[in-house]
Amino acid sequence: MGNVLSIIESIASNPSKLAKVELIKQHLADTEFMLTVDAVLNPLRSYNIKKIPPVTEHLGQITLTEFIENLPRFENREISGNAAIEELKRLLSLLSADDAEIAARIIRRNLKAGFSASSVNKAKPGTMLDYP
Repeated sequence: MGNVLSIIESIASNPSKLAKVELIKQHLADTEFMLTVDAVLNPLRSYNIKKIPPVTEHLGQITLTEFIENLPRFENREISGNAAIEELKRLLSLLSADDAEIAARIIRRNLKAGFSASSVNKAKPGTMLDYP
């Protein structure tokens, strides 16, 4: 398994849609990558946070997977408003710098990689819910 940010950047740097699908296909077995893709591209998920708080230090104490496991708290509005922003800031500071970048992209619902749920479904049909 590779670093999710490096996988996303390698996909983003490739201009060809077919090459993007091939790169996605190569990383289908990477659990953390697929959790990230689902967290961003699943149309049924919403994290209810518009502004990403600035974080000055990255401790690397939790993994990206652990961050993603905390997302239902934002989705279900278990925490909201300023409490949600403070919790997001705390979680981002516990991640490594690379994972915090991916986490921010998850909250923004944009991986900045130039692929969509349909691209993931071309790599492996039926993987993502895709609205036409």
